[in-house]
Amino acid sequence: MNSGNNENEQAIAENWWSELKTRLETYKKDYVKLYINTMKPIVLREDTSRPFISSSPTKGPETEKEGWIAKNSSDTRFGDVHFYTSFGSTHAIHAWNWTIYPSSKFTSEYGFISYPSFESISAATNESDWTYPISDVIKHRQHYPNGEQLIENLIANYLKLPVSGGKDRFIDIIYLSHIAQSMSIKTETEFYRRNRDIDNKTGSGYTMGALYWMLKDIWQAPSRSSLDFDG
Repeated sequence: MNSGNNENEQAIAENWWSELKTRLETYKKDYVKLYINTMKPIVLREDTSRPFISSSPTKGPETEKEGWIAKNSSDTRFGDVHFYTSFGSTHAIHAWNWTIYPSSKFTSEYGFISYPSFESISAATNESDWTYPISDVIKHRQHYPNGEQLIENLIANYLKLPVSGGKDRFIDIIYLSHIAQSMSIKTETEFYRRNRDIDNKTGSGYTMGALYWMLKDIWQAPSRSSLDFDG
């Protein structure tokens, strides 16, 4: 399947940028001109082997009915959704609780932050950076806002944070972050596998696909990947 863009429909519908509030109609018009009127026919002509969707997440035909910018592009009754527990502090600490996850048709993005292996991160840092609490250098390599706190909140809700210290305690927090991440992905993924029945009252469920974000890092840093930079 080819997608015109990633999260642009959702961003416009949910006012992710301050400029949208004053130029909303311009953004909507340009969106349709670029992705629907320009890109869509070209992609369908060049690749006849698979369908084209205007965005991800999107409601598919339901989005088209709404003029290509759906009010709720993450409606679990249609299309696909992106879901990250780190966007909500309550969800972020309860990631091992399957009931927080969306009963969607296809969750095409989800994931959890962890630290890379010690072998990987140590190759890009100095010994003085290997401490717990996390050093400023390690925090600098964390590009998700307040990411290290999100990791620790999740660990603390289910496990026990290490005491203050040097290299050994740094290795401890790395290991605990891997447990927290893997259990979270396991919990959410298993929910989607069980959720293949449809709820006839709400139209939710009938989950037929899930893609977690992401597989591999492009540098030595905390991220949502399963494989660090060195594999």
